[in-house]
Amino acid sequence: MLVLFAGLVAFVIWGAAIVRGSKKTPPPPPPGDPSRALELITDLAPKLRSDDDAGSTCVGALRMIERQARAEALVHCLRSDDPAVAEAALYCAGDFVTDDERIAPLLLAAGEGEPNEVSTYALARSGLPEALTRIKAILNESGPSRYQAIWALAIWDGPEATNTLLDFVVTEPDPVAGMMAAEALGYRRDTGAYRALVNLLETVQPVAESSMIGERAALALGYIGQKSAVKHLRDASHRVGDYNTTERLTMAFALCRLRPDDDYNFWVLQRSLKGKLPDAPYRPSGLDEFVTAVRLLIQLDQPRVKQVLIDASQGVEADRAQAIIAGFAAMGLEPTWDEASRSHVLKEMPEGRAPKQKAWVLTPPWPFGDAR
Repeated sequence: MLVLFAGLVAFVIWGAAIVRGSKKTPPPPPPGDPSRALELITDLAPKLRSDDDAGSTCVGALRMIERQARAEALVHCLRSDDPAVAEAALYCAGDFVTDDERIAPLLLAAGEGEPNEVSTYALARSGLPEALTRIKAILNESGPSRYQAIWALAIWDGPEATNTLLDFVVTEPDPVAGMMAAEALGYRRDTGAYRALVNLLETVQPVAESSMIGERAALALGYIGQKSAVKHLRDASHRVGDYNTTERLTMAFALCRLRPDDDYNFWVLQRSLKGKLPDAPYRPSGLDEFVTAVRLLIQLDQPRVKQVLIDASQGVEADRAQAIIAGFAAMGLEPTWDEASRSHVLKEMPEGRAPKQKAWVLTPPWPFGDAR
């Protein structure tokens, strides 16, 4: 009986070992086998433009694969007849352009076509001199592709991108593109840009019309985040004085970013939503000031902004109602109005004019999250 029991125990242990062994994950592919890299890229293809994290996750996984195998997969997919697979490979290729001499020509050829978010991003990540030339050419084109070129310069390593953006800030007549270039300079955290921007800010004089240069320099300094800019921004704000143009509001925004406890400049932005400007009580704020204040407030990332926008929505006309709703959309929030306020705002919204997030956030919505 004892022998039979011992045999039964041994059988159970042997069976459990077989079950455990059957649940083991298969071994990784051998070095030089591109199957895993091919699987990652083809899995990314349908998700690249719908899942913000899919692209960066795929690149991270590809970094764990042997270089030769990764290169073979990228080359194969870049040549794919499936546009989605080729685009997924192009998104990844900028990070691995030195893996194989075949990748750079394929990437540059894709970049020479009709520019889009992915091709421009791949050019920026590649670091190739020819890619920078192409990005500068896109910058001089019309349409949304030039906005993508601005952010390509924001993530480009080296001073040439900084100098290009500085020139763009000073000379570009398109207000949206110019402000995006200013934000891109701020993202780069370039100390050389900081000094140049401070010099630009010191040229600001009190004029009735807003200075394009003053607005853009203030915005960039707010994003760069160096506390030493506070003095220069305050001096410029005092020189602008009682005119309280959008230039003054942008300076208030920059000061609030550098010093989140700056209640006075937050109040400057808040008051402009209430129909009157702080230092000019008899001149109501115009639509430009109102829209500018909304756009700047939503970029402060402060909890009190939501309630300020809700309060500002009381009894406003159509264009201002649209600005408020678009501001909430850009923050990814739903406004929690009372029923009367909601009915009023929706009534004031012109039919068929749904707010578009692109108009309210300077950063373009890349299809792969925060790639900068």
